[in-house]
Amino acid sequence: MQRQFIHLWRDSSLRMLSLSALLFGCYAASIGPYQSLIAISVFGLSDATYAAVLMASLAVSVASAVGVGIVTDQRPSRRIMAILAAAAIALGGAVV
Repeated sequence: MQRQFIHLWRDSSLRMLSLSALLFGCYAASIGPYQSLIAISVFGLSDATYAAVLMASLAVSVASAVGVGIVTDQRPSRRIMAILAAAAIALGGAVV
């Protein structure tokens, strides 16, 4: 276990990725409990409509993750896919 932390300490890109994952987890954990409350009380969605929106977003998320995984396994374009994924995350946050 200590060897992994040594690699994180020595490599700046691994430190950046680890910190980014930690910060994204904190962001998701702070928004997650209130997501349904905001959707139902602020945006006026019914319980069934919110469930349908959540189900659709999860289906799109899983399908896109599998699709991107297949594409990146077949082609050496992982950098482009990572940039597109980062842009999609930024765009999604901006839209919300």
